[in-house]
Amino acid sequence: MASLAGADAPLPPHRELLEVIRANVSGLADAELDRAAAGALLAKVRGRVLAPADVAEPVSDEPAIVTRAVYDNCAYVRVGQVTLALAPQLAAALRSPDFAASRGLVLDLRFAVGTDYQAAANVVALFLNTEKTVLSWGDRQGLSTAQTNAWTRPVTVLVNHDTRGGAEALAAALRQQRLGILIGGPTAGVAAVFKEVPLGDGNPNRLRLAVSVVKTADGQALSETGVEPDILVRMRAEQDRAYLADPYTIVLSSSATGGSGAGTNTLTGATTVVRKRVSEADLVRQKRDVEAAVRGVGSDALPAGSASTNGPASAPRPTPAEVARVIKDPVLGRAIDLLKGLAFLGSDRP
Repeated sequence: MASLAGADAPLPPHRELLEVIRANVSGLADAELDRAAAGALLAKVRGRVLAPADVAEPVSDEPAIVTRAVYDNCAYVRVGQVTLALAPQLAAALRSPDFAASRGLVLDLRFAVGTDYQAAANVVALFLNTEKTVLSWGDRQGLSTAQTNAWTRPVTVLVNHDTRGGAEALAAALRQQRLGILIGGPTAGVAAVFKEVPLGDGNPNRLRLAVSVVKTADGQALSETGVEPDILVRMRAEQDRAYLADPYTIVLSSSATGGSGAGTNTLTGATTVVRKRVSEADLVRQKRDVEAAVRGVGSDALPAGSASTNGPASAPRPTPAEVARVIKDPVLGRAIDLLKGLAFLGSDRP
């Protein structure tokens, strides 16, 4: 936003400014000035006027943990809602036998919500073996306790523009404590302590105000612009949802120019979900492509049924299931690649 005053010229008091504007600018009604001033004040405190039937934050019926899985020897947990149930459920998942040999953890906070910042701090504590402050909000602090069985393997955190409130605080705190790397899109920017105040003079509406900010342990406040990821992968919400439903789904995205956005970290435009059945012909052509690459010629130059004598022909032919089970979700794919790389380098933490 452009500065409203020069470097050495602070703004005049609000009342004086209104009087000067009224005296010198024609065509502006008092009601217009009042609305402009009120809008600026509400923007400063992330305020909103709510009608009696309005709900400030969408109500979610998602459980604390929606999904847990293992992808390519990487533990995966998708969070639905940051509540006090999340930390004990996640702790149990991290101790489970199916996660015991994993390279690291993918904590998926895409579309995760919640307003309980103590719950977020409790989750951060699962990854620390010392007692320290990890979050603060208003006059409260979220402390970790000394853990004897803290998770010390690498963590990647997936976020998007629908990562809200407590989930934003959780992502920010994990990064600030150097516990995880954030991948995806900027978060919603609604992490704050809000209060609803009734309006007087018979007005049935109420005013929702951000009365205090949420801060990480280094004193940095979470901004209304959201938490920026370390690795930016821009996705539309419907694409993220399609991949969450099935990470092996092929999601085609065409831009206004007809391009697919391939080769970039940005997917825009209309979304089409494609679930392609892998045929025997696909497998034959894939084999011929490999053989052609070894010989240095195009696959069309090889006759059907021909075999290379340099090795690939003797390799077992992949089954349709093996070809189809490749993760297509760009955000999840980057997280798994990162965990695999860190495991190769022998790094416990990002």
